[in-house]
Amino acid sequence: MSTQNDPHSKIPLIPQSNTSHPPPSTLTTTTVQALSLLRLVAGTAALLAPSTTAKLFLIPTIAPGSMGAYQLRLFGIRDAVIGGMLYSAIPRSAGAVEEWKESEKGRGELRRMLWANVVTDAVDVVVTAAAMATGSIGRPGGLCVGGAAVGFLVMGLVGLGKV
Repeated sequence: MSTQNDPHSKIPLIPQSNTSHPPPSTLTTTTVQALSLLRLVAGTAALLAPSTTAKLFLIPTIAPGSMGAYQLRLFGIRDAVIGGMLYSAIPRSAGAVEEWKESEKGRGELRRMLWANVVTDAVDVVVTAAAMATGSIGRPGGLCVGGAAVGFLVMGLVGLGKV
């Protein structure tokens, strides 16, 4: 009787691979580094100067000390933390690259952070589209904020495709 047809054989559903993976390409690491730094800058700006940051994103209705400024600061905290965590997951030293080759630990951490980015940005796109549809945000601001979320989403997907 063949072991392929034997229901009691010990073949795992997901085979374990003992082969090492090559480090991420220069395009991948550059894209992921840019994504992490852009998130850090946008998040820090929104946290420290929400009214000014809102104007840069073409949302002129956020006054200093308002609920909108508070909400933009919450966005800032989120983006700064995600950007910082993503930056810390990128292999930069020779030792980190060697760790990539020998284990899944580094790749898994970077993949998790990229998925956090992709999910966050996908939700941002949907929420921005809904806000534009209901008139909660004007077209220029919605296109600016939504466009940034789409850009971040694409950058995260580029990173995920090569990690």
